[in-house]
Amino acid sequence: AYAPPFEVRNYWVSWNGSNEGQDEFMRRNFMNTGVGVPNGHAIGAYVQELIPKGKSLFDIPIAEDATADHIVKKVAPKFAKGEAFSLGMEDGVYRSESPLDKELQAGLKDKYFMSASLTDPFLTLYNKVADRLVKQHPESKARIGFLAYGNLTIPPQRKIVAARPLVAYLAAIDVDPIHGMDDPKSPARGEYRDMLYRWAEVMQGRVVIYDYDQGMLVWRDVPNPAIASIRQDVKHYKKAGILGVSTESRNAIATTFLNLHVRGQLYWNPDADVDGLLTEFYDRFYGPAAKPMAAYWTAILKAWDDSIVTEHEHFV
Repeated sequence: AYAPPFEVRNYWVSWNGSNEGQDEFMRRNFMNTGVGVPNGHAIGAYVQELIPKGKSLFDIPIAEDATADHIVKKVAPKFAKGEAFSLGMEDGVYRSESPLDKELQAGLKDKYFMSASLTDPFLTLYNKVADRLVKQHPESKARIGFLAYGNLTIPPQRKIVAARPLVAYLAAIDVDPIHGMDDPKSPARGEYRDMLYRWAEVMQGRVVIYDYDQGMLVWRDVPNPAIASIRQDVKHYKKAGILGVSTESRNAIATTFLNLHVRGQLYWNPDADVDGLLTEFYDRFYGPAAKPMAAYWTAILKAWDDSIVTEHEHFV
């Protein structure tokens, strides 16, 4: 009778957070477990032999045929078995002296990550790897995840379509996560909205949002429910036709329960009445303390909504 617009609707626990109660919470909030594609930092393990002498893995040639051929040899057994795996970039700033990479990069700078934007070289590499693997094993249904992250966040500039096995996790770590995509106080969010739709076009919908639950940040002195952004953004996610959302959390329920509860409801139904959800939450969760706790959270939500803070990870 009803199916949510998103296949991926979950959160995962990082930084040694406790997983106790997570599965039950996810089921109660219409999320799912085990749905997704590996996407973490992974490519470094496959390119160690390609690191230039005296350099680091961030200096490897990216889009060259030799790099693609080398990776294919390493991952072909997994692909042949239909096993999903990640070729996500490592956590750092990539550079390359390859003439092909320089041509594909075309001098484009990523103003958020303050470095060269290397999306076109990376998408060229990923397509080469995927095309070779599909040619070798046409019956495989394996999926290859990667992070649209760091200096790979801005979508490709060329007319490019991602190969069928590829799934992108858009992790816009340096774009304002506090305000919604339609909030005039944050022009960066409007730019992120445009990036989302472009990624959805390139990936033919095979995009998962790597959502950062701001309430998880241990250096936030004020709880940050991060509801103002998700209530706007989720409607764009639905319109773009992406695969869904996966939230990084600490599972510190005292400060993130409200974040995750509202997210779960919106991943199931992006048109849910958020104000109604909050009213229901205060009454049913706090009972006799509903009125003062509603005042407490309403004040905090308004403070974040009015904030000029646009940083992802900053003391506030």
